[in-house]
Amino acid sequence: MNATRTDPWMRWLALAFAGTIVVFYLGDIGRRLGFLFEWEFVRFTAVAKGVVLLMYTLTFMAFAPRYWRSRTGRQMLLAVLSLLTLFLVGQTTGSFAVNGLEGIRNNLVYLSRFMYLPVSFLLFYPLLEKGDIMSKLMRLFELFFFFNVAMMLLGLVFGIDIFRTYYPYARLGFMGFYNSNNQASYYFILMMMYYYYRTFYQGARPYKLILTVLVSLLIGTKKIYFVLPLLVFYDFVAFRRYANRYYLTGLAVLAVTGAFFWQPISQLVRDKFWVFFDVWKEQGLLTALASMRNLHLEITFNELVQAKWHWHNYLIGGAEFYNTRSEMEFFDIFFFFGLAGVIIYVWLFIRIMRFFGNDRFLWAMLAILLLLTGLASGFIISANQPIVFLLVFAVIAHEQRRSKIPLKQ
Repeated sequence: MNATRTDPWMRWLALAFAGTIVVFYLGDIGRRLGFLFEWEFVRFTAVAKGVVLLMYTLTFMAFAPRYWRSRTGRQMLLAVLSLLTLFLVGQTTGSFAVNGLEGIRNNLVYLSRFMYLPVSFLLFYPLLEKGDIMSKLMRLFELFFFFNVAMMLLGLVFGIDIFRTYYPYARLGFMGFYNSNNQASYYFILMMMYYYYRTFYQGARPYKLILTVLVSLLIGTKKIYFVLPLLVFYDFVAFRRYANRYYLTGLAVLAVTGAFFWQPISQLVRDKFWVFFDVWKEQGLLTALASMRNLHLEITFNELVQAKWHWHNYLIGGAEFYNTRSEMEFFDIFFFFGLAGVIIYVWLFIRIMRFFGNDRFLWAMLAILLLLTGLASGFIISANQPIVFLLVFAVIAHEQRRSKIPLKQ
């Protein structure tokens, strides 16, 4: 503990991690206020990302020898450099409308989103093992998280447009100051996972879990409604609820009640999710579940892969994300970095999970997150979500080690 406090590397990393949480949320607030007051400049989230990238660059430059002396540091640096090489080579070897420096420049914003996860783990892996510091950082994030929860509730009660998820406002949803519905959804999903662990594995009072679940329904995204049944299913299997007669009795009562009130419930659901049902009726269930991303996937494949790729692009990728992309993350990784990039990301997640102890609970939660990436975006290819993912998983892993209660059932 004392060594951690006196180590300038750990102090710097802790400040950089805390700074990332604070700067990202201040950028979200600035953007929302900019739209509210009609300021000429509203790109505060872009400024926040620039500040964070500067912090990350200075951090690596200041402690590069220490990263290089670590096996994990060398592995992660090699992964980052490999992804950068794939991008540069892939961008200059396809039959794209724009090649060379202009094509690279046009895709830079998307490259940065791909790089936040591996770069964040590269920079902060020494800190992620320091449970006392990570617990403090979790409390810092919770402060901003519950402040945003309060803003969402205020938006619902008073109909405050600045806190709404969707524009125009015909579709119900509130996300507070968060910049995007993807960001809000994954923040709430990750915090649900954390409070689920605290409640059912550590015996904490369920207030935060209940509040997080209920308020998450206000966001109005399908991601939340996709994850909640999966968490219930995990709970049903992991804790053998099927062997609990009280649990089964409760499910039976719930099923009978739902059947009895089926008509008003189904009408309520149709009224709330009318966009989903309209798309389902016109385009099919898959298109509705994927929010029409499957159509973008088909367009991207036809206009990019079939029209402009050579054989080697299947290995190294090559994208025109400024023109077309599927927004289905596994496919977008393939389009951007090719098969080699997909392999690197698979290795990256295996490496991260080994770092966190390879526990079943964490693997199950990661599986839920990755299932989402098959239909949507905003987890892997994102600036904001990777740091919260690492925070939540690190704190759970630390609390599991500290309590000496294995997560394996």
